Amino acid sequence: MSTPAAEHLARLAEVRDAIAADEQRESDLRRNQREHLGEALGAGATVAEVVEASGLSRAYLHRVDVPLYTPQTTHARTLRRSGELDPAAPRADALEAARRLRDEVAELRADTEERRRVRNELVVAASAIDGVSRAAVEDAAGVSSEWIRKLLRRTTS
Repeated sequence: MSTPAAEHLARLAEVRDAIAADEQRESDLRRNQREHLGEALGAGATVAEVVEASGLSRAYLHRVDVPLYTPQTTHARTLRRSGELDPAAPRADALEAARRLRDEVAELRADTEERRRVRNELVVAASAIDGVSRAAVEDAAGVSSEWIRKLLRRTTS
């Protein structure tokens, strides 16, 4: 393989690893956010407050097992409304932490999207180099041959 081809593939592998690290970081941030949302619910936060703080839909929160309507969280909200429970500080702290994590995820997603754009450009450029196999590009990019084929078809149309 020529030097430009090896450089393209090496850069592609770097971007692949950065995307994988970003995806893992986002998963960790979302897991941490779910913990804070659970704390907020346990302190009497409303579902609307939790949805706003997370930036996610109720349906998604159900799917990832945030306890929106368990007896414990429903009871905590009832106690809060009756005045028997006033954990305003813990609830506010947990909601604020969830908001910070929501914003951090948004920034991370923007960075990841930029890396994906760079990966697409590198895949197209590496695929155009004579002597570079599709398998080498697949391996360096961490994507399937079908994904590359669709990308190349989109860029040539």
